[in-house]
Amino acid sequence: MTKKNALVNKKFSSKEILFLKSDSDSGNHVDAIPEEYLLDSIFSDPLWMEVFLKKLEQTEIPGEKFLCAVIKQSFPAEANIKDSAKKNTTHKIRQDADAFLSKLSQKKHGLWDRINNNIFVIVMGYQDIKSDEDIISLIRQNLNKFSNASVSIGLAKFPFLDFTKKDTFYNAVKALDHGAFLGQESTVFFDAVSLNISGDRLYHMGKIEEAACEYKKGLEIENDNINLTNSLGVCFGMMQKLEQAKKEFEKAMAIDNNEFMAVYNTGLIYEIMNNREKALTYLSKASRINDNIFEVELTTGKLFYMAKKFEQALSHLQKAIKLNEKAGAPLKISGDLFLEKGLYEKAVQFYKKAIKLNPLDAGALSGLAAAFEIQNKNLDIALGFARQSVSMEPHNPVFRSRLKRLYSKKETNNLVHLEFEKSNT
Repeated sequence: MTKKNALVNKKFSSKEILFLKSDSDSGNHVDAIPEEYLLDSIFSDPLWMEVFLKKLEQTEIPGEKFLCAVIKQSFPAEANIKDSAKKNTTHKIRQDADAFLSKLSQKKHGLWDRINNNIFVIVMGYQDIKSDEDIISLIRQNLNKFSNASVSIGLAKFPFLDFTKKDTFYNAVKALDHGAFLGQESTVFFDAVSLNISGDRLYHMGKIEEAACEYKKGLEIENDNINLTNSLGVCFGMMQKLEQAKKEFEKAMAIDNNEFMAVYNTGLIYEIMNNREKALTYLSKASRINDNIFEVELTTGKLFYMAKKFEQALSHLQKAIKLNEKAGAPLKISGDLFLEKGLYEKAVQFYKKAIKLNPLDAGALSGLAAAFEIQNKNLDIALGFARQSVSMEPHNPVFRSRLKRLYSKKETNNLVHLEFEKSNT
């Protein structure tokens, strides 16, 4: 592994330094977060809906233009369903819906199928549709005749860009999941935000390259979408394609110079490239734009500390502590800072707080041991902390050096010392 790659891996595996990426939303008020995503079926099963998709390929649709709608019925409690006196009400409702969709698909020279008990897909030839609004209204009115279930619809058109017929069905599925962010009774046409949502879903599943493909497609639809641009940059960063990542973040900043996520992420890229001066320029700017983001304040504070600019570091670390009182990282770094400045009592205070939040913070344990050792206080406790830190990170030279000083001060039995060293090398 080259030095550059080692640095990259260190940054990308860090729990304290992370790229910023907005969670998807509809671009409007978000009423709900989906409990499950129908598009997960696309990602997990390459044969999902294979029979329907083969029929779609084989069906002759006049003009080769069609509208694909994926429709979800969300049924209320059984007692509230219309015609609930019948024993098999839900089954009857589904039968009626099936009959309607079958008739409609025939009339519109298309086809339909059930995806599951509550979700179905219908494809309709476009030359038989007067307007999108009319067909949506027709579907809603007829399905509402059978029950008071809420109806959500995701729609996609063919042809569109270079999407295939199969892709068009998938796009309608993504539009339905997009609509789930708006709550029940939503109607959403597939667009760039739909791809942002599907990309984010893949990203959180750890499928970074696939997520990048979704963001790229989204940018073909809406090339000035900042969230898509920033998210694509994040994917490139995670794939260690640093120049490409920087290019995307620069595009986002060109769209809006005050887009703090892109500004912050550019700073991270420069830090990974070992250009700390530029990194701090961008990170400081991100903080000026929005100083209410924990990751921004923590990372900026940490890098100022590493650059030995302690006053600036403390300012950001204090903000980070206020923004997330359960995070040990800014407390530990503050302890390191005060230890380096020779303010040992303050260092002890911050290390103790960090350890209280995370008893397995090796850096805080070692730092507290060092602060005690320098003051000649609590040397037995310090020795225990130092030994614990070395047990957790046996190859850390700073931790081992601190332990060695404590062994020397305590004049610990050489055999005990040697046995411990042997078990941690």
